[in-house]
Amino acid sequence: MIKVRKNPWRLARNGALIATASIVVVALILGLLWFLNRDTNPVPQDIRPALTFSPLVIPTTNESITSTNFRLTRGEDDTQILSYTILFEETEVLFSSYIQPPQFTEIPEYKDRFLTNIVLQNGTVPTANGTIYLGQLSKQDNQQIGVMLEYGLLVFMQPERPLDDTQWRRLGEAFEVARSS
Repeated sequence: MIKVRKNPWRLARNGALIATASIVVVALILGLLWFLNRDTNPVPQDIRPALTFSPLVIPTTNESITSTNFRLTRGEDDTQILSYTILFEETEVLFSSYIQPPQFTEIPEYKDRFLTNIVLQNGTVPTANGTIYLGQLSKQDNQQIGVMLEYGLLVFMQPERPLDDTQWRRLGEAFEVARSS
């Protein structure tokens, strides 16, 4: 019987390759877990627990549109209003949203009257997140406004200068629903 002698250098090299491969696999798994669980919600941690609805937000992963100055206030009937500023294509857009009042679903013609009489609707822009109704604010020098009635929310967007339909569409497509807590 012939005895096969094992090369100690070969065993060490194989062990190093196995250790390196294990480290790479663990790093890939940890990186994937971080990627899947990262927080893309821009709403500050101190506001999130107080929110009673899931707002539309621009995720933090969007590098071309940013959100700042988040505020949570109370309106009529103690309604929560989430407001923040969006910086989009060198234009500030004041954003505010709250839960849609029940009149929008309980009274069939309420939405149309709201869009005609309050928003002074003059156009629409369809997006993956719903329709943006464009109008003018008669009490504020006919400044442009965008309104969304989606996800059970009433959303107002007021740009500092008028946006065209393409810009409104890009902005509307950038939103995602954030969990409130």
